[in-house]
Amino acid sequence: MIGTHLYAGDALPPLQSFDALVIMGGTMGVYETEKHPWLTDEIAFVRNAIDAGKPTLGVCLGSQVIAAALGASVYPHTKKEIGWFPVTLTPAGRDHPLMTGMPTTFSPVHWHGDTFDLPDGTTLLASSDATPHQAFAYRDHVIGLQFHVEYTLPAFDDFFEEGKAEITAAPFVQDAATIRDNTDGFAALPEIRNQLLDNLYRA
Repeated sequence: MIGTHLYAGDALPPLQSFDALVIMGGTMGVYETEKHPWLTDEIAFVRNAIDAGKPTLGVCLGSQVIAAALGASVYPHTKKEIGWFPVTLTPAGRDHPLMTGMPTTFSPVHWHGDTFDLPDGTTLLASSDATPHQAFAYRDHVIGLQFHVEYTLPAFDDFFEEGKAEITAAPFVQDAATIRDNTDGFAALPEIRNQLLDNLYRA
């Protein structure tokens, strides 16, 4: 496994050096390329990996990077979505091979204030009340997830401490205790995550 931290100055790996690509989240916006110039290189790199047929998964910011790599616009949402909110598979999502075995409705962790247009040639897989574009697929080897399924509770604690200042009263922002103390929610994430990864790597 190769871990690349572009924000810290790491070089992008050669395409032939990995079998699959996972793009994780961050506090920046895809459109902040002047402030974070490495985003431009990342978007081009992700496009090349997708065109090379690499199984590709993007989470939160990672989904927005994929959307930008496929030519779609990414921009500030009209609302923040922070906490445990249900997402529901679309009819196309229920029939898509990358969603095989997934529950029709489930509640992952959300922590985002941006959203994106659906890229041309993609399939909308899931939506939430706050964010219509929660998950999408490109062909049979690319998934973008606006929500989070990767967290364990210990890993989430560090993220939570850094980001909890964003928790302010809003229709789709839960209070800190509801977010942090949802042990049942964290316990449900591995099954969802593993099913998604199995589907992606089988494609």
